[in-house]
Amino acid sequence: MTSLQAIAFCLQFSMAVIVFCVPLTASREDLLRIRRPGFLLRSVFSMNIIMPLFAITLALLFELKQGVEIALIALALSPVPPFLPNRQLKAGGAYSSIVGILIVTALFSILFIPAAIGILMHVFRRSMNVSAGSVAVIAGTSVLLPIAAGAVFRSATPFVAHRIARPLATGAGFLLAFSFIPVLVLE
Repeated sequence: MTSLQAIAFCLQFSMAVIVFCVPLTASREDLLRIRRPGFLLRSVFSMNIIMPLFAITLALLFELKQGVEIALIALALSPVPPFLPNRQLKAGGAYSSIVGILIVTALFSILFIPAAIGILMHVFRRSMNVSAGSVAVIAGTSVLLPIAAGAVFRSATPFVAHRIARPLATGAGFLLAFSFIPVLVLE
């Protein structure tokens, strides 16, 4: 495994663990419904339109290193912003909204990311191709499967799930942050 592959694995693994932790403290009802559809739509719009436009604007306005530029735009296009679950809860969001946002953005990303990459190829004059199938695999393994696994784990062991959710999410957050350091330093 190359260092680039190790970094990519750590990024994907840490985000999957963060997503796995969301249903660990959610109720069954939280997992089965979306309380505020308008909030869901606004969140999906801001995550998939506003944030990528902001990242692209930063990349165009400033002379960023290529690795920083790629990481910034990739993070903005990511179907799961890494700190979404914790920030949503701190802002008063309900678990049902968080789970709904994660699922909808994961499914939406399957078509959105290849289209966005196509547009970015023209903007930055670079060659890159991402298929809907490859995005579906990533969305499935980093969002949909961890949510399902977290829900099953919580159902089987609710006391353990509740106790490990916060430390596990915190550890995954640190792994995520440390995984970006080599990208910023080496580029």
